Amino acid sequence: MKLKRHLGHFKGIVVGLVLVWATSCATHKQAAINQFAQSQVNLSPRPQVAAQPEKPKVETVKWLDDGHSDTFRLRIDSLVSASGITDRAFVGIHIQVVGKGVLYDRNGNKLFLPASTAKLFTGVAALHYLGQEYRFKTEIYKDDAGRLYIKGFGDPSLTTGDLYSIAKHLQLMGIQNISEIIVDDSYFDTLWLGHGWMWDDEPYPYMARISALSVDHNVIEVIVTPSKKVGGKPHVSVYPESEFVVVENFAKTTDTGRTKLKVTRTFDNGKNIIVVKGRINRRTRSVSVWRNLEQPSLHVGYVFDKILNSVGIQTSHRVRRDTVPENIRDTVFVHRSRPLFEIVADMLKPSSNFVAEQLLKSIGAKCDTVPGTAVGGIGAIKKLLVEHHIGDTSEFRLVDGSGLSRYNLVSPRLLVSLLVWAYENHKLSPEILTALPIGGVDGTLYKRMAWDKDEKRVRAKTGSMTSVSALAGLVWTKSGKVVAFAIMANNYLGSSKPIRNFQDALVELLTEY
Repeated sequence: MKLKRHLGHFKGIVVGLVLVWATSCATHKQAAINQFAQSQVNLSPRPQVAAQPEKPKVETVKWLDDGHSDTFRLRIDSLVSASGITDRAFVGIHIQVVGKGVLYDRNGNKLFLPASTAKLFTGVAALHYLGQEYRFKTEIYKDDAGRLYIKGFGDPSLTTGDLYSIAKHLQLMGIQNISEIIVDDSYFDTLWLGHGWMWDDEPYPYMARISALSVDHNVIEVIVTPSKKVGGKPHVSVYPESEFVVVENFAKTTDTGRTKLKVTRTFDNGKNIIVVKGRINRRTRSVSVWRNLEQPSLHVGYVFDKILNSVGIQTSHRVRRDTVPENIRDTVFVHRSRPLFEIVADMLKPSSNFVAEQLLKSIGAKCDTVPGTAVGGIGAIKKLLVEHHIGDTSEFRLVDGSGLSRYNLVSPRLLVSLLVWAYENHKLSPEILTALPIGGVDGTLYKRMAWDKDEKRVRAKTGSMTSVSALAGLVWTKSGKVVAFAIMANNYLGSSKPIRNFQDALVELLTEY
């Protein structure tokens, strides 16, 4: 016992000495730091620093703290907990009752991959800067040497049918011969892909090339029909046809087994080459797949060349890229698109990446410089957010207009701020509400929210990529309120179906607020 007491006393002395030593060291260290800092101050006068610009004003939205809202928050928490969603994904939720305040927030200020919910920024900015009734133009010129020029201004809605109508107009004007077709896509820059797009997606229609002169969303349909003879090659056709697209057919018709085809697109020797491999069962009616194209403006020229021939106008089949000479100022024909508010719906309802990118560069051309760029368009979007105090721009980073890039980052809170601003903007509100998919009715919500099919309370934009699922929109509650929401999930493995089911269940719950 005496030994233990002596040891305890000894330990106390040691601890005390250590504390004294540590305190002394800290004191000397702080004194040294202070002395060094003072010496730096005395070395020279402090340099003059330019005044920093004030941070953009950010509107703050109050929290709803009434009893009903508190109870409803508990119901949302219960749904989140029961779903188990936070155990398998990084989840952000922000919900705001329009004109009232914030109802719910979970990681609302954190940054998420938005996927196609990024199109909300593009759509709102396009309507704001270009105007609801804006119409894209495609100009046709002709010189004395018989050369025909077709100049695009970013129309994302130009179709093969439109080219046929243009050709008929030229025929009615008495044009009989064309020596050369020149395509002018100089209204946009020559970056045909978005920043950070993945090479894995390279031939697929959702990664169509961006060009000021485009047709049919810059994709072609490849139609494979079985041969009547087993072992024979199936018939492969493309639409629209042109000399710019070549088919290499290695497929076979079989009598047994399921149809299994692989259709790829390469670019070689100045041509888009469609390669078809695999098998097609002779009992299969036909198979259609869509693929994007390289050099889209040249594709327009070659398709137009074929159409001109079909209406009786002779051509030399020569097509090249160039600009309209400055001395040729008078157009022989100008085609104009449908109004912009319809084209924004073409983007938001089916979630068209192509339309989004065309709109982004059109915004850039209008607000920044020609040729239009994605950087210019994104700068204009950020300016819109700052000038109208829409959320906090530190929660915003877009590098494309569609959300296809994995470099994009936005917060649920900012998406909700954008939706609230657009809804309260009387000029934009009708067009945005019309353009958004309706729950259980159309667009990317066609097969979701069947409970909303009749009442149509939900307007929302989806966002989907591997390990990314997002939903942002507006819901009209049964009590007559309008609720803006954003539900984002990143960093999970496996199917997105459980995430989507949770999103739909939460939106259905919001109708009861």
